[in-house]
Amino acid sequence: MNYAITEAQQALRQEMENALGASPAPGLSISSREKLLPSLKALAETSYAKTIVKEKYDRISVMLAQKSMAVKSPSLALGLMAGMTIPSRLLAAYASEELKKKYLSPLLEGCASAAVAVSEAGMNIENGSLTTSATVAGEDAWTLQGTKNYVWNAPLADFFLVAAETEQGPAWFLLERDTAGLEIGSADETLGFQGCAMGSLTINNCQVDNDLVIGPCSNRNSLTALRKWQNEALISIALGLIERCYITALSYAKQHKSGGRPIISYQEIGFKLAEIMTLDQTAQLLAMKASWAQETNSRDTDALLGCAKVFCCEAAEKTASECLQIMGGAGYVKDNLVAESFQDAKYLTIAGVSSEISRMMIADAVLEMY
Repeated sequence: MNYAITEAQQALRQEMENALGASPAPGLSISSREKLLPSLKALAETSYAKTIVKEKYDRISVMLAQKSMAVKSPSLALGLMAGMTIPSRLLAAYASEELKKKYLSPLLEGCASAAVAVSEAGMNIENGSLTTSATVAGEDAWTLQGTKNYVWNAPLADFFLVAAETEQGPAWFLLERDTAGLEIGSADETLGFQGCAMGSLTINNCQVDNDLVIGPCSNRNSLTALRKWQNEALISIALGLIERCYITALSYAKQHKSGGRPIISYQEIGFKLAEIMTLDQTAQLLAMKASWAQETNSRDTDALLGCAKVFCCEAAEKTASECLQIMGGAGYVKDNLVAESFQDAKYLTIAGVSSEISRMMIADAVLEMY
């Protein structure tokens, strides 16, 4: 495989930087509709929006574009991917043409935001049943009942894609914000990613027409695809977080003096920066190889994506910690970019498929291959 960045890939990354800004920004918030919609509109004006909904798309281009968002701000990246990218992919892959026209088009035009509601207490969507349930209500409707937790963009979304279990298998139900029986919780206070909004949904006997349902399906393919898209997004955020921490700590080490000389001249600091660069380069290469494996339908695709999720997210956590150590008190104060990233990084290892479950899935994939 060729690890060189092509002109097309570089062009998309440059589009993203032009639209959203390239310089890292601490404290950037899109936790209100007034702040979110302009960013969605800016994203919609790039070719990124059209790229992500193609049946076959250049995964490395998308990864680099999403990394650019995260270098600017991990909260910006997570908010935009939760509110636009992942819902758009789900609709593009599984929705009817009528639903695409009604819901996908506004997303891609930056005129609306969405949220995907899957997470439930104690649930593993790869092999566990959803406790949110849907039962037939007459010939042309369903009744939906359940609770969804940890839904990114929930407080801001115009509509929701809610996963629920039916007698025929899992299905997706489109609920608009003002649907009767839908209660949207206020934004949760989170340790990291405070620049975007996460909340819960309580669904009390919501009536959903048949034409607002994707499925039901006898398999769990859409849930599996969702997890892959989430992991790809989290890998990209991890890469961006590593870079923004590294360039901040490197700049500080060159300028800050101790004992009359820049601290970068001390071996202990040099070793830390060398370790961070090693993690950064390895994470990028592994992420690219996982993307390449998916595009070529390699037999080790699932294992490589799991490896990339584990390594990149844990590398981001370690990088943020080491950069905070390099900067000392300057990195610990509120609103500092490294302090913010230190809080964000932990979430990456528990979101999507957690590091622990990812390792189990990697082991299972290896057993199937050999």
